Amino acid sequence: IVTPRSSHRSALLFAPLCAALRAARAVLCALKSLGHRMPAPVRRQSGGASWPEPPLLNAWISKAQSARALLQLHAQHGERMDAMHLGNLWNKLGRHLKWQTASGEMGDSLAGLAAATQSQLEAHGCHRPDILANIAHGAAQAMGADAPAARGLFDAIARAAAD
Repeated sequence: IVTPRSSHRSALLFAPLCAALRAARAVLCALKSLGHRMPAPVRRQSGGASWPEPPLLNAWISKAQSARALLQLHAQHGERMDAMHLGNLWNKLGRHLKWQTASGEMGDSLAGLAAATQSQLEAHGCHRPDILANIAHGAAQAMGADAPAARGLFDAIARAAAD
C-alpha cells in the first residue's frame, strides 16, 4: 500500500538519481547537436589490438548502406563474427543484392563469405532456426540458390539444423 509518507520517502530517495539522469541526457543531447560522436566501445587485447563489442558489430551490420560496406565489415571483423552476426549480415546482403547479379570482385567476396559462414557453422553449429533461416534466405537472394559456393553453405545449414 502506498501512503503519502512512503511515496514522499521514495521521491526523496530517487530525486538525486533522476536529476543526474536528466543532466546526463542534456549533456548527450548537447554533444549530439554539436556533431560530437561518442567513441565506439572496443575491447582491448593484450597485444594492443582492439575490436568492437558484439552488439556494436551487429549495429554496424544493421546500419550498413550497401553490399560493399557489408563485405568490408566482414573483411575487417569476420573472424570475430558468430552465427548471429553472420545471420544478420546475410539477411542485409540479401536485401541489398536481391535484384542484382554479383560478379567479379563482388562474386569472389560472396564466395569467401559463404566459405567462412560454412566453416563457422561446421565448427560451432547453430541451434537457432531463425538465424539459419536468415543465412539461407540472404545467401539465396545474394548469390542464387544454384551458385557453387551456395551449395556448400546450404549443406552446412542443413547439417546445423539437423543437430
